[in-house]
Amino acid sequence: MADTSLNQNVEQTRLILGIGECIVAWSNLEHKLADLFSFLVESEGPPLDYIWYSIISFEARMKCLNAACKKGIRDEDLIYLWSKLATKITRNVRKRNQLAHSTLVGDDKRPGKSFLAPYYTGDQFNDKQTMLTVEAVLEIRDSFLELDRAIGWFTYQRYPHKYTPEEIPQAPDLINHLQKKGGLIPEGK
Repeated sequence: MADTSLNQNVEQTRLILGIGECIVAWSNLEHKLADLFSFLVESEGPPLDYIWYSIISFEARMKCLNAACKKGIRDEDLIYLWSKLATKITRNVRKRNQLAHSTLVGDDKRPGKSFLAPYYTGDQFNDKQTMLTVEAVLEIRDSFLELDRAIGWFTYQRYPHKYTPEEIPQAPDLINHLQKKGGLIPEGK
């Protein structure tokens, strides 16, 4: 088991900081989902916030948001794009849960080397045990940040006429990728 005292090695510190960055990035992403929900049901403020945040299950929140998208968006391309983005978001909640339920562990064979063991139960490790490195944690953080940017962009698409072109952010790489993959943007553009 890794030393979780203040005398941590650099790798442990980087892992702990990486987890914190991931959790904060995921929290921001969830707030963006709440904003999108508000825009789609054309309401905002305390009553809607109470409704949204009273839904504990992430899957239930996504079902509500998906229903709101289907009713609140008229553009078929945007509905398609949302379905692809929602799938990516739902897949990433698993990564969030992995991180939130990880244990910091050391490697007895390599002193100073630390990992995160998702859902660690205290059993002996085997070759099939998933171990997250600092690099893996930072990749997860980056994927959360990219999803956050994509949700933010998507929110602007609901009422593009309310914004000047300068106010609407450029589509992030993830949106461009999903559009190309779905044939919404011809290859090469």
